[in-house]
Amino acid sequence: MRTYKQYKDSGIEWIGEIPEHWILDKFSRVSFFQEGPGLRQWQFTDDGVKVICVTNIVPPKIDFSIYRKHISKEEYESSYRHFTVNNGDILIASSGASWGKVSEYLDDEVVILNTSTIRLNTNQSETLIKGFIKWLIQCAYISEHLTLLLTGSCQPNFGPSHLKQLFCVYPKNKKEQTAIANYLNIKTAEIDQTIADKEALINLFEEEKKALINEAVTKGLPAEAAAKAGLNPKVPLKPSGIDWLGDIPEHWEVKKLKYLLKSTKGALKPGPFGSDLKTSDYLLEGNIKVYTQRNVLDNDFEKGDDFISDEKFEALKVFEVMPNDILVTTRGSIGKTAVFPKNATKGIIHPCLIKIQIDNIKVLNEWLIIYFNESSYFEENVHLESNSTIIDVIYGYTLNNIIIPIPPLEEQTTIVQYIETETKEINEKINLIKQEVELLKEYRQGFNI
Repeated sequence: MRTYKQYKDSGIEWIGEIPEHWILDKFSRVSFFQEGPGLRQWQFTDDGVKVICVTNIVPPKIDFSIYRKHISKEEYESSYRHFTVNNGDILIASSGASWGKVSEYLDDEVVILNTSTIRLNTNQSETLIKGFIKWLIQCAYISEHLTLLLTGSCQPNFGPSHLKQLFCVYPKNKKEQTAIANYLNIKTAEIDQTIADKEALINLFEEEKKALINEAVTKGLPAEAAAKAGLNPKVPLKPSGIDWLGDIPEHWEVKKLKYLLKSTKGALKPGPFGSDLKTSDYLLEGNIKVYTQRNVLDNDFEKGDDFISDEKFEALKVFEVMPNDILVTTRGSIGKTAVFPKNATKGIIHPCLIKIQIDNIKVLNEWLIIYFNESSYFEENVHLESNSTIIDVIYGYTLNNIIIPIPPLEEQTTIVQYIETETKEINEKINLIKQEVELLKEYRQGFNI
């Protein structure tokens, strides 16, 4: 939308026309920026001076409640004082999936930068106000230029050398800069609040769905649904013998996963070690795929372009994934599962997966998938087995000892169908709200300088 009477060509293709009285300048001439030091894990302490990491950049603010790192006050004074972040500095994430996220530090507590964070402020206060810098670094033409300059295929990143290549435009009059910055602050705050409200509603629907599934996989169907399905609506309960699982229907069993596997060698098989499957083994194309965690999380086995040779496949044949195998993620989003489809390309599992083969006379794949993916009990069990509240990796021996409530096969089918029917409407509501959130985010992005 053209809001000024006269425009001129900026001379930069990706910027295009700008208001006639605006100035084109090098970003480095009007903005100060500094990248954080390369702090190492051994330098972090239990308390001291807080360190702003990429995880703490939660627009529009810096949030230490979700992640907290420190260095000692002594080390700060001796080596890192010049990385101090000042009240009013703008912080931008410069690496990883969060690259480009921008927040403002609005506190007087002494904190410093970390790797992959860059602080910005005005370099010429008589020319450009710092409140305008926050919106400059987020505007579309700068984001597009940074995208072209990013380095790293797996871990995108940029640094001061890339920021020095940027151009920016701004009004010469500081009152106009202030008016634009204030307008953007107000309008984006309104949009952010609407997004937050909708995301809170999504969380409520997710909790409702989780409660429904937790009840169904441990207590069976509600009385009305049970009667409709021809099951006993008043089935007596018995102690499961597991404190965190509680009571279960008296005709159900409780078994560890290792007793539900097929009685064949390799029925539970972790992926190959990194020494067995090296980066140099991958091909750009081929007949043998390497299936990764992303295939499982997206339940999509067509995507991916990692292949190995036929010769390498013969050496790693024990890791071949077969139709109806259940694949389990072991890192990051641990314990997420998907069934390997019959029509998928021949391949092996990546080191970040475990494949399991279930004895379907004892338990259905669908029952196990719901229990692992959707209930709270699997995650609770993993934490207890690992003696930790923070799990980065799940191992085969942990999976072996996972405890699962087991109804008769026919009842498993009935409960699975009930869960799918009851959660369909909830999922539709969640997906609709997520679409609204994405549209709001796109709308917010449209508020460019």
